[in-house]
Amino acid sequence: MKICWYSTASFIGVGYGIATRELVHRMQKDGHEVKVATKHHIGGRLKIEGIESFDGTNLALVNSILDEENYDYIITSQDAWTFSKGGYYFTKKKWVASIFLDTEFIHPHMCTALNNSSIQIAMTKHSQREAERAGFKPLYAPLGVDTKLFSPNEEVRREFRAKKRWADNIFVIGLIGINYGTDRKNIIGLLKAFQKFHQKHQDSILYLHTDVLGSSTDGLPIKWIIGNCGFGIEGDGAVKFVNQKEYQLWNISQKELSATYNGLDVFCFPTCGEGFGMPIVEAQACGCPAIVTDTTSGRELVKGGWLIPVSDDDYEFSTLLTWFARVRPTAIEDKLELAYKAWENGTIKKRCEKARKGMLKYDWDYVYDTYWRPILEKLEDNLRPKIIEVRNIPDYENILQKFNGRLFIEGADCGTLGCQAICNLEYVKLP
Repeated sequence: MKICWYSTASFIGVGYGIATRELVHRMQKDGHEVKVATKHHIGGRLKIEGIESFDGTNLALVNSILDEENYDYIITSQDAWTFSKGGYYFTKKKWVASIFLDTEFIHPHMCTALNNSSIQIAMTKHSQREAERAGFKPLYAPLGVDTKLFSPNEEVRREFRAKKRWADNIFVIGLIGINYGTDRKNIIGLLKAFQKFHQKHQDSILYLHTDVLGSSTDGLPIKWIIGNCGFGIEGDGAVKFVNQKEYQLWNISQKELSATYNGLDVFCFPTCGEGFGMPIVEAQACGCPAIVTDTTSGRELVKGGWLIPVSDDDYEFSTLLTWFARVRPTAIEDKLELAYKAWENGTIKKRCEKARKGMLKYDWDYVYDTYWRPILEKLEDNLRPKIIEVRNIPDYENILQKFNGRLFIEGADCGTLGCQAICNLEYVKLP
């Protein structure tokens, strides 16, 4: 098949970019011709590590390319509802829309977008359930993790902690995620929770692998919030953060990111919702138990950690016209206490092992072989001409004599709703 994969470019080291690289390479190996349309470079075409990408910022132009270059499908690996912002959708018969639902319930913008697609693929069981509740019939194929690269390693852990000057008897809590202006990762909630937690446990550190300056993605001034919580704003206190220059320049490799997870004692991710949640699977693949909000993908991805319960008071209404969950600092602190006790008495090791074991079914090879390849085979089968065998030959002579020039079709599919249609026909009686 000839496929256009619309997502983050393969050379960008974030979740979507990693998924592009991992899945496209496997599709190519299976014999598919795949090119990437992306918003992550302007103009021209680039080819890096065997993956060609082109400028996808102009969706109308992408549609033209799909037709002129005879693509069979365009598979979008990003929030489907975002395409409606520009008023453009892809050619319906070619659009396979991925569903990344980061809200507790499906929202009207998502439904509008999915109605303009031909096939849908849900990236989480939560996304699949919500889409089904709205009347869609999505397939299911999750993202994954490189379980060879992201794996427990005691030597790597010692080296990373030595580099950071973290003693073995220090309890290290970590968060890895993007600093959005909406605070979707709930970094403020985590800081407030750690503020109280650290008062009781001076042998603890909070490490933030994110943009603390708020200079990208319209982020929050995290350094100011750190100071407001009573910690040093230069990362020289109990709240520390990744080197901002290296972070902003994308100089941190996947190998170094794996070392970061290994250096933590617990990964705390009190997110308001995730379309998938790549850091959750990466952390657990490294044997680091996770604390995640019991919402969206959290409840299905966490295998060896703790879920932060969501109460009715935690729900907030969003601009997407639906609800999402922002758990309170006290609820986060409760789970930090449980993790600390497990670390203190040594039972956290069992959770580390359970977390690692649970992620083996999210290994990229397993995910591709189990979910993605069968879906691609189904898509390819849809392109083949269908041969219909007619067993009973109608009595055409009798039908022709009784035909009054009008045809009644019941249950025809006119657009998106079943309806009845009457068509006026002209005919010529053949000898």
